[in-house]
This record gives sequence, structure tokens and C-alpha cells, in this order.
Amino acid sequence: MSHRLRLFWDFFGPEAEPTARHHQRHLTEFLTKNSVDGRPELEHDEARVSVYLDLPKELAEKVGRVLRPRRATLVEEPEKPPLGG
Repeated sequence: MSHRLRLFWDFFGPEAEPTARHHQRHLTEFLTKNSVDGRPELEHDEARVSVYLDLPKELAEKVGRVLRPRRATLVEEPEKPPLGG
């Protein structure tokens, strides 16, 4: 299995959603500037609005050191079958 990390930036309070959307735009700009494939997404729950980004584990660790997410979770993806197999 290949491992990916999901990095989260969490925002709370009445301005959580517009702040998260603003942060999402900056993350997209960072990824483009640094030629990193990824697409930051929004996630809502009762207490917060989060921006999350899935990246291969090694890349997520490097990006995380620069962008300092609040938390991260491991996302396992099944291996893709070989082509023609």
C-alpha cells in the first residue's frame, strides 16, 4: 500500500469559513509556485472549518515543515493493479 498524509489547517468561530477559503487560495498558490500536485479542499463539521491537503507521505512531511498544519492523518490507498494485468 502507498501511504499519503492528509494535512489539516483548522479554523474556528464565526469567521472560520471565509478565513479557511482565504487560506485555501494561499495553499493553492503555494502548490502552483512550487510545482506540487495537490488540491486543497474544505471540510466542515459542527465545531470548525478545515482546509485539508492529501500528499504522498514524504512530500507531506516536507510541505508540513514549511506550512505547519495543525494536524495530520494517515490515508492508505490500495496499490493500483499493473496495466494490462
